[in-house]
Amino acid sequence: MENSFRNEIEFDLEKILSCLVNTRVNIMHIKINQRKPALDGRESVLYAVKMSYLYRLVILEKLEINAILYEDNLIKRVGYIDGWNGIQEQLFNRLKQFL
Repeated sequence: MENSFRNEIEFDLEKILSCLVNTRVNIMHIKINQRKPALDGRESVLYAVKMSYLYRLVILEKLEINAILYEDNLIKRVGYIDGWNGIQEQLFNRLKQFL
């Protein structure tokens, strides 16, 4: 499971989580032009997919279903998603400005 979010952990997991929270706040409260880092449209799609996969693993765990086969597929799919048009790399570069 940890491998699925290895890039985020290696970059700075707290910064990524803060960015996700800022994105939720901006959406829920219709805030724009905030100085806090938030996901743009393409980044939102990438993380919506990644969180969907994570959610599926949580459900399998709660149902006490062995998720080993799914986990292998998840790692492969997330590896593919992480490479989508350099979106994740662009996000990390943008977040470095806020470090």
